[in-house]
Amino acid sequence: MTFADCPREQDVVDAVTTDQWPDRCDSELQAHVAECAGCRDLVAILAPLGESWTDTRADAHVPASGMVWWRAQMRARQEAARAAARPITIVQGIAGLIGAALVGVCLVAMAPWLASSFASSRELLTVDVTGVATTVGGWLVVGAVALIAIMSLAVYLVVAED
Repeated sequence: MTFADCPREQDVVDAVTTDQWPDRCDSELQAHVAECAGCRDLVAILAPLGESWTDTRADAHVPASGMVWWRAQMRARQEAARAAARPITIVQGIAGLIGAALVGVCLVAMAPWLASSFASSRELLTVDVTGVATTVGGWLVVGAVALIAIMSLAVYLVVAED
């Protein structure tokens, strides 16, 4: 079975989709639909869809235009703030990586000293007066590294929003 294009097909579609079918359309179009099998099928398919669309549209809650505008403005401001904070976040990440690398380098550099310091419990209990200067210097380095790590964390916590 082949269907030929009906010249009144667009009129039928317009009538059904604008809620004019069958009550508010002219009798000539109703008579044509009664005679044309293609247009009858079109009405049979589109009428339930049109009713469903009308019911859905009636149930839809559309916010006021002022509310939509306000939300759009707030979203634009939030996106602009995120875009502006992106470079700062990148710099903070790089600073954190540098701080972690610095702590790692210091620990690797101090590994021989730490190994020798904790080699035996006897060495921990005895104090060598000649080695006090090197021990204090080593602890100063450890303290400086710890201070840098703590300050990096403090800066991150102060600047972080969440």
